[in-house]
Amino acid sequence: MVQWWAMRKAYRRDLAAARARYHAAQQAADTMLQQARRQYAQIQQELAALRQAATRPTVAATARAEAARREAARAQARDGLLNILDDDAQRRTLPHDGFASTLPSQQFPISSFSTHGRGVGSTGAARA
Repeated sequence: MVQWWAMRKAYRRDLAAARARYHAAQQAADTMLQQARRQYAQIQQELAALRQAATRPTVAATARAEAARREAARAQARDGLLNILDDDAQRRTLPHDGFASTLPSQQFPISSFSTHGRGVGSTGAARA
């Protein structure tokens, strides 16, 4: 009977140790599972951020595109101005006496500069 009691005590001690190892292993597995879930969630967030960043242009790319658009607009404006200036140069004719800076503008008729029927530069003495 003493042997049975000793064997029972040893069995229960071993069973308690096995249960303790099982619970420790279970707790370690739960801890690792929670850590894995956190890492998985973090990786998912990083992946979503990378996908979003890939579809959205970067600040540097936006700045480069804006600079290119400004340069294209400047070039277009410059070309347009050069075309206008070239067209004006072809339409203009030199004055008959060669003094272009002293003549009135061609867009106004000569009669608009006259005063009371007198021509430009005429004086009342020449009329009398």
